[in-house]
Formats: sequence, C-alpha cells, structure tokens
Amino acid sequence: MLPSLPFVPVDRQVESAHGARLPDRGHGAALFADISGFTAMTEALVAHYGPLRGAERLGVQLEAIYTPLIAQVHARRGAVIGFSGDAITCWFAEASGERPEQRAVAAARAMQTAMEAFAELRIGSRAVTLAVKVAVTSGPARRFVVGDPAIQRIDALAGETLVRLAAAEQLAEPGDVLVDEATCAALEGARCGAWREGENVRVMPVLGLDGDDPVDPWDVDEAALDPAWVRSWAHAPIADRYEAGVEFSADFRPAAALFLSFGGIDYDADDAAGERLDAFVRRVQARLEEYGGSLIQLTIGDKGSYLYAAFGAPVAVDREAERAVEAARVLLRESAGGVEDVRIGLTHGRMFAGAYGSATRQTYGVLGPKTNLSARFMKKAPAGTILCDDAIVRGARRRWTFREGAPLQLKGIAEPVTPFVPEERRGDAATDAGGPAALVGRDDDLRAVEDAIGASESGAF
Repeated sequence: MLPSLPFVPVDRQVESAHGARLPDRGHGAALFADISGFTAMTEALVAHYGPLRGAERLGVQLEAIYTPLIAQVHARRGAVIGFSGDAITCWFAEASGERPEQRAVAAARAMQTAMEAFAELRIGSRAVTLAVKVAVTSGPARRFVVGDPAIQRIDALAGETLVRLAAAEQLAEPGDVLVDEATCAALEGARCGAWREGENVRVMPVLGLDGDDPVDPWDVDEAALDPAWVRSWAHAPIADRYEAGVEFSADFRPAAALFLSFGGIDYDADDAAGERLDAFVRRVQARLEEYGGSLIQLTIGDKGSYLYAAFGAPVAVDREAERAVEAARVLLRESAGGVEDVRIGLTHGRMFAGAYGSATRQTYGVLGPKTNLSARFMKKAPAGTILCDDAIVRGARRRWTFREGAPLQLKGIAEPVTPFVPEERRGDAATDAGGPAALVGRDDDLRAVEDAIGASESGAF
C-alpha cells in the first residue's frame, strides 16, 4: 500500500484509478457517527499507563474501534469523507439501480452491532463505557477537493443535506440510528420508532432493517494511482515520515488549538462555491505555514463552516500560544475579502496528537478537552472577534495585551469560563502585566527552556 493512501477517501481513490472525476453535485445519503466515551477512555489510559504509554495505548485502542466501524461503511460502498474529533462523516452516492439510503442505514445498523464489542472496556481498575450514535439524511450535496496540493488536499462535503445531518445528530442518543423524513421514505423493510422534532428537521430511530444487506465492497486498483497525487492528501510532514518508513507515534504534547468559523458561501446555489472555498482554504493554509501551524480539519454543518488548526503538532514549534495569536489576528484581518462572520477560539494545553482511524482510512488528529473548549469559544465569539483561554494569555502575554471578557456558560462545562480577547502587540522590551520585566536578548535561552518544558510534558524525556 502507498504510505499515505489511508488519508484519501476511498471513492476518490477509485476516481483517480479510473481516470474519472466525481461530479461536484450529486444525490445520496450522508451518515454521521459519533463515538461517546472518548474522554473517559483517555483519562483511564493515562492514569493506568502514564502519559507516554497511555498515548500509545490510546492510538491502538482507537484503531481497534474505528477499524470495524469504517469497514461497515466501505463494505456498502460508502466513503469516509472526514473526521471531526471522535466522529466521522460519510457519503453514500446514488448509483444506477441502487438506493443510497438503504446502504447507509444498513451500514449504520452494522456499526451499532460492531460497537457492542466495546460496550465496556476494562482499563486497570476502571470500567469505561463506549457507544456510538448515528444519524442519516439524504438528498443533494456538493463534493469539493480544496487546499494547496503542496500542503494538503482536503475533501469537503457540503449543502442542505449536511445541514439537516448536523441538526439530526443533535437529537441522537448513544445506540441510536436516526433517519430524516427523506431517508425514511426511501427505505424498504424498516421498523421505526416515534418521530422526534428538532430545529428544521424531523427524525425517527430505525429499530430494525429487514431484507438483504446491500454489501458491495470497493475494489481499488492501487497500481493505477499516482504516488505524488496520493501523497498530496496527507500533510507534508506526515507524508515525509511515512515515506521514510517512520510511523508517527502518538503522544501527549503541548499545543495551541485554533477554531475559525466562517459564513458567506452558499454551497447549494452558488456554482462557484467550490472555487471560493478552495481559495479561502489555500489562503488559510499559507498563513498557518508562515506561523508554524497546521490545518487539521474542515467541517461544514448546520452552524456554518469551520476550520481547526493546531500549533505544536504534527510539527513541534516554540511559543505555540504566541504563534496562534499572531496567526489568528492575521486570519481575522485577511478573511473579509472571501468569507463573512469570522469568529475564532484559541486555547492551549496538553493534547493527544497522532494518526488514528483504520488501516484503510485515517487522519491525523490533535484532540483533548482544550480542543473542545476552543470550539466552544469560537461558537460564542461575536463576529470579528477572537476569544482565548487563560493558558493562551500566560503563553502570549510577553507579546500581547489581553482584555478579560464576561464569564461564559459553555456546554459540557459546569462552571462559567472566563474568555480573554487579544488587543495590542507589545514591544520586545515591554513588561508582563502584573509581573517582572520580560527578558531581553535571551530568545535562544527562553526557547531552550520552553522546549525542555514541552518535551517533559509530552513524555519525551
């Protein structure tokens, strides 16, 4: 197998091998599967094995979980388009004589069956409960390939069907397979429960699916694929290491998380939506590269579109917080020409960093509680604003002044969280607010100390 092949959606592999091109408009069924219990599993592994071995064990455990789930999708000619933390978004395209809704729901039911093996994991003295909730919607959608091939290509799935999917997922509970009205009408032999009402969507749980299971696995001719094209789907530092035969080891490391939401692109009506999205993503990638950041994911859903970038992974950098603030300010200033309503959340902390998924489809992720906090700050930020946590303030106050905001009540967090807004850049000789004068002319020494602290926190010593 070509080293970077699992980073390419399987239908894109088939497309390239046959010299064809997937249309940017099509009809099909979209599936969203979200695994619950990830945080508890991470905490248990770190407590039992320690940070270094715990990260390695987490990578192994994630592969064990994702492998059977992704296999159910691929077996019914679905494709995993993207990962979003501990969730995947999949697409089942309409084909001649086939019902994509039937294939998607059959895959969803099979995923629930596969997940039963992980209902309770014993990690040392702790028991961790894992489950998956799945939502399926159907209708028209857009498919785009965006991003600079020299940095990384990204597959994007967008449109009103995805908006309904995100709304439907909000109504799902662990163990559910929910379908919307369009999907329900297209199913054969489905036994369903009662309707649930949500924001602009009605869904019902599928309790059973009678009849034949439409299993029809993909067949990819890897020999027909261009290695350079395959490589372009993985971020360059990851592709370099895989091609050198050095696999990325998962670890916990200090990193800054930047979430950026944006609007202003009508994915359904605008024929040039793909070109506009591509231009914006390329601009973001270029700016992130300048400041040592990496674009981790692109997500399009019911609350608009957003990007997630990390500073400190997969490539370690010094002063992640400062770099993240600098990049966020530049992105906020330069985004007005292409998109609207830009909002940014920034946090810093120790996160799991590594490739995860299965041998046939994977991604590189930077995950942890601070990732979730950054996303929640992004959603709460007024348009044109950056909200940071106190860790960003501590890491960047030598270069930036910050204004304290009003405490926010955030989903999943019991106590209110106080955000901060970066305001002005300090001069090199400025003093820290409320602290001693900043060191001048000791940049190399500071980097050495900060790198040592980061290596210690990530278990590299």
